[in-house]
Amino acid sequence: MSSTTVNLAAQTLATIRTQVSPYLPPPVLSLMETIDTAIYENLGQQEEGFMFLFVTFLVIFVLQRLIASLASSRSRSSASTDDDAVISGIAQDTRNNTATKQHYKTVLLCGPVGAGKTMLFHRVTSSNDGTAMQMTMTLSSMIAAQGTYVSNANGEDSNAKDVHVHIVDYPGHARLRSSLLSNAVIGSGTGQSQLSLSLSGIIFVLDSTRPNMAESADLLYDVLLQIQRTRPIARIKAKASFRVLICCNKSDMKLAKNEKRIQLQLKTELNRLRGTRGAIESTDNGLSGSTSRSADSNNASVLGKPGVPLDWSMDGGMPCEVSFVSCSCLDDNYDGLKGVRDFIEGVC
Repeated sequence: MSSTTVNLAAQTLATIRTQVSPYLPPPVLSLMETIDTAIYENLGQQEEGFMFLFVTFLVIFVLQRLIASLASSRSRSSASTDDDAVISGIAQDTRNNTATKQHYKTVLLCGPVGAGKTMLFHRVTSSNDGTAMQMTMTLSSMIAAQGTYVSNANGEDSNAKDVHVHIVDYPGHARLRSSLLSNAVIGSGTGQSQLSLSLSGIIFVLDSTRPNMAESADLLYDVLLQIQRTRPIARIKAKASFRVLICCNKSDMKLAKNEKRIQLQLKTELNRLRGTRGAIESTDNGLSGSTSRSADSNNASVLGKPGVPLDWSMDGGMPCEVSFVSCSCLDDNYDGLKGVRDFIEGVC
């Protein structure tokens, strides 16, 4: 770097320093002078040593953030691609196992991040009594997992017929919600996969220690609405083939809410969301010039029956049978896991 360029940079930094110095507290000004003196004594830099050092670190910081941002973008793209691949792999696995009569039905675990889905997944796929599995810490994942629940896995009843159920643990990250709600996973009709065809129940896992149920209610609303859109109630009633279990996980902890309180909070949030989203859609329809909407269109966009407050029954607007259970994946003395296993066996 030429001396002319260095002098020009020093003049620019001196100008900046002169402009900002009146706004800096005395301790900062004293520190700047100390650093200037130290740099002059050790490196021979006569002018604006502090400012040169500050700008150098600033440039390094900006470059570091830029590199981190680019790496994060690549990671998100890779995670999305991997997730699509895993969904395809799960669908392929379901198709193969259906053909060989190993899996007859599929149960999907879903819910917000940190609710304990993966731990519950390991508890129900490792052994029926849950005691054989060593407790390990789990991390939030961007990849769906799959396993098999086997009833009578320990051979306690020699006359009982084993029931195999395909279990899918779907990540709770918000970026993967669109894939969860697609016809390849929950829905039916165009784009429906073998996974969706075999899906007979959903276990919605939430953290009962969280003070606010808004996040859980928002995702639950979307899940129930997708069921309503793609799985007509008449078909569900006729076949009695689709159910949702809301699993209030971590119920053994001191700050956990009881099941009835969670039911009330979720119902309140669902009714609030229905009113808010309905009002937004009505506004959008008004702006677009739409003046009429059929009942089918309304049912496809708003959860439940128009004008009827949501309740936890099919007559109260639920698109399928919805039940609750309090659960703990860490306390073997807590009987909530039995309710989860009963639900899984009940879908067959």
